[in-house]
Formats: sequence, C-alpha cells, structure tokens
Amino acid sequence: MIEQEAAPTVRVGYESIGPRPGLIKADHFSQPLGGGWWNDEADGGTRWVIPDLWPWGHVPLLTGQPKVGKTTMLADLTASLVIPGRRFLDHFQPAELTQDDRNRGIWLINAETPPAALHAELRSTFRDLPETLRGDVLDQLQVTHLQQQGGAATFDLTDPRLFDGWAHHLTSCWDCDRSDDWTPSVVIVDGLTAILAASGKGVEHYGLWYAQFRLLMTELRVPNALVVGHSTLTGNHSMGGTEALAGPDGLWTYASDNVDNPRAARRFSVTPRLGGAVVPPLRVIRDESGRLVVPTSEDLAGATAEAATLEADPQDAGAKVENDVRDALGRAGSTGLRKTEITGSGRYAYPIREALARLLASGEVIERPEGRGSRYWLAEAVPS
Repeated sequence: MIEQEAAPTVRVGYESIGPRPGLIKADHFSQPLGGGWWNDEADGGTRWVIPDLWPWGHVPLLTGQPKVGKTTMLADLTASLVIPGRRFLDHFQPAELTQDDRNRGIWLINAETPPAALHAELRSTFRDLPETLRGDVLDQLQVTHLQQQGGAATFDLTDPRLFDGWAHHLTSCWDCDRSDDWTPSVVIVDGLTAILAASGKGVEHYGLWYAQFRLLMTELRVPNALVVGHSTLTGNHSMGGTEALAGPDGLWTYASDNVDNPRAARRFSVTPRLGGAVVPPLRVIRDESGRLVVPTSEDLAGATAEAATLEADPQDAGAKVENDVRDALGRAGSTGLRKTEITGSGRYAYPIREALARLLASGEVIERPEGRGSRYWLAEAVPS
C-alpha cells in the first residue's frame, strides 16, 4: 500500500519474537560436494524479473546525477512490477512476476524524497489503473519513508542493531509464531547516498553497506532487490569508485547529457554482471501524458529537435543530435535503418538530417542504396 502498511501485517518488537525467518541454517551447506552442479538446472534456467533487463536473483545498483529524475523512473519501475502487462519505460517486456510473487509484495524504502512528493508521483504513475484493480494492485506495493522512522540513518545496515531491526521489520506474518512468515519478492532502496551521509559516512562506505544489504536479503530469502545511489556529475561512474561496484549485480545508469541543464537529454543503460543483458544507452523522454518512455523514431525526432533549440551552444546541441543518431543506429545493429526511420518527418527532421550528413562525411555511418532510397548503419555494424 502507498499510504500505510498492509492491514493483516502484525508487528511486534524484534527482541521478543526469536530468530529471524529465513536465517541461514546448517542445512544450507548440506548439498554433497562433487560435479552435480554441471547438470543442475533446478531454477528452470534463466528467469527474469524484467526480461533482458533484470535477471531473477540479482541485486543491481541504479546510479544517476543529482536531480536527474531517478525517483520518477523508480515510480514507473514499481508500477511495471505490480501491474501485470505494464512495460517499464514502455519499452521492456512486462515483468515475469507470478501472482504469488506480487502477493509477497514489492517494498520501496524511501530515504530522502518528501513523503507527500513521492505519493504524488506514485498517484500520477498509477492514475490510469482501472478502479476494479486499484485496491489489489496498490496493496502489493509497500512504501516506507525513513523520515517517519527516525531519518535516513536508520537504514545504516552496517550497524548490527539496525540490521536486526530491519530483518524483522521486513517480515510479515499473521500470528508471528514463526510458522507463517513471508517477506517481499522485491525490495527497492532509494537513496543510499543519503543513508550514508545521515550516518556520518562517505561514499567510501558504499561497498561495506552493500555487502550488509546483500546479507540481509539472503537471510530473509528476498530474491530480488535494487539500490539507488548517486553517480559522479559526469554521469558515467558511480560515486564510491571501484569499491562501490564490487557488490552490485551490474550497474544501471540514468544520466543527463548536461547536469546543469534541466532540459538536457537523458539516457538509460545497463552494464550487467555475468548472466545479465547489456542495455545500450537508450534515450528517455516524457510522452504527452508525462510518463517516462523510450521513444519511437518519430518521438525521438521531436524531442531531439526541441532539446536542440533550448541549448545555448548550437555546436553542443548538434553533438547531442549526433549522439541520438548513433543511439538509434546502435540499437538497429546489422539491420540498419532507412533515412525516415532515423530522422522522422516534418519540421523536426532537419537537424537530424544535418547530423546524419556529418556522420556520413566523417565515416562513422555507412550508406547503401536500397530501392528508391538508402539504408544506413554504424560503420562497425555494416553487414558483409
């Protein structure tokens, strides 16, 4: 639920309810040694939370510059997890969560966004949800605001006392007799940088905190989780350096081309750990309804031209249009694109046609005649 905890959930002091559910026991190591792993496909092969984006059982890190819109993106992500058939960014395939997975709950822990502002963003994201589904769907989304728990520092999992407290807080039960516990299928933590800062710790603690978070998810048998933190101002790297990247199962990046310009183009990409899928930089815009989407070629043409006219430096604006052409051709790969698929049509097409011409002249893009027109590829993707 967005406003309050699920009605049947019962909470009691963690000091009085005994061992945590899901705690690793001796039988965790009971599997005999040997080569049985070679034929072990007990999990049914590759399973995804969201196909070709988020592998089942992975705990990635999403980073972005300050105020780039990470929380707005999270609102769309949570909606895609709890609403069957909804596509994240209107681009990726619908989540592969079963109804049992959804009934376990999607738990969003908010470290720094004002509660009223987050609720408004979530209401906007869920505004088109049919009334007949609203109650069931919203009950699957649990939101905890750390401001209301004592501040962001209360989720500093490097403190053993807080670690134990959250192990019990994230556990739901009917009678709390340890026989009917359940924990969420997905936990999302928005605001790692704020959590550490409120605890008097710097970004060098990313790695230690992440290790404790992974341990917490393992003990509670929470299969999937996502943590959100800040990147450097360039948007290319997570704060915390190499230590910050040691723990996550891949890095999701949501970055602005120009952090000083609130209207600058934004891109989403994924560098996975083994078992994940590479997502090349995808342009993200707001559609007419205000939703974040990966645009079609025509939408991209309009958004690119509009962004270009808002840039103070025409040369810089032209470079951004060229990046968008590279992005479109990069996604097409060896299939290539026809000119109208790149530029669209109408008044927005002119700056993109100019950018395409510059890339042809530089040799980055290759053109081949096809029918009455031509097809275009990035030079490294031209089919032999």
